[in-house]
Amino acid sequence: MKRPAILLVNPYLYDFAAYDLWIKPLGLLYLGAVLGENGCDVTLLDALDRHHPDVLALQNRTHAKSKQYGDGYFFKETVEKPREFSDV
Repeated sequence: MKRPAILLVNPYLYDFAAYDLWIKPLGLLYLGAVLGENGCDVTLLDALDRHHPDVLALQNRTHAKSKQYGDGYFFKETVEKPREFSDV
């Protein structure tokens, strides 16, 4: 019997003041551990991983810009305002 494949997603957030103070998806990691111990193939997609090579490539960097204790800003880009909010 094939093992169930489970994808856990920690989604990106659209917040103009997002800052990484050691934010880790602890609940998803615990859930993934339990699922793995019970026979599932688990994959975690962490869209808030500041150290992922694709994110670093967007910034023309080889490593994440971090402060003294490893904290730092998330990747930022300007997104177009939705038409529904053009008056705001």
